[in-house]
Amino acid sequence: MSVSIFLNNTTVQIVTGKKGKKGVFESAFKVVAPEGSIINGIIMDPERFAAFLNEVWTAKNLPRKDVILVVNSNKIPGRTVEMPIMNKKKSVEYMKRELSDMMREGEEMILAYNALSSDNAKKMKKFYVELASRDQLKDYIEIFGAAGITLKSVQSAEGSLIGLLEQATAKQYKTFVMQITDQNIVSNVLWVDGVFNYFNSVRLFNEPGTEGYYDDCARSLSNLKQFMQENKIESKIERVVIAGTE
Repeated sequence: MSVSIFLNNTTVQIVTGKKGKKGVFESAFKVVAPEGSIINGIIMDPERFAAFLNEVWTAKNLPRKDVILVVNSNKIPGRTVEMPIMNKKKSVEYMKRELSDMMREGEEMILAYNALSSDNAKKMKKFYVELASRDQLKDYIEIFGAAGITLKSVQSAEGSLIGLLEQATAKQYKTFVMQITDQNIVSNVLWVDGVFNYFNSVRLFNEPGTEGYYDDCARSLSNLKQFMQENKIESKIERVVIAGTE
């Protein structure tokens, strides 16, 4: 069994399943963390949070090895990079130059990337590239280690979502919009002609379930529409897929 955990505001969301060519979903649940232990997905009290994780893992009898941690995207910044086809060494150097504005002075940064579908006619390749500081990753490893949990990887919410859509929805539709609501956050993703193009997340200020909330969700698409106009994207949207949590 594989376990993924997402630190989301003051709760943690956990998904279990089996990996493989055809992944198998097993279960999903969320648990509210002790008050003050995490805020906006940021661990504020490592000791209390580690004790909380240990209780959850024991109660649910979850595997303690090879766990995937997903954190808020603002903790692990990333962006899409399109580049000419080249060898691995030159590709990594190119990515580092493209993300140089995200580098933090005095910190050792770790780079990770996933290949995305690309337009072969352009002889270019697209990657979603992320950066995280080594110290930040070390903190996560130590906190989970204190709960007896071994992390296999640390990923951003944005990168995880793009990777999921690449393997799922993008197999069904070539040009689509995915809108995901998660309490007071709504994220919009745009795929055009089989290629990832755009992602944004905005905070909503009306209460979930109200008319104002759904109006906010609709208005959040205005940035996406503007992006399409500025980039002269004329492809017809096949489907708008809406998902989210209660």
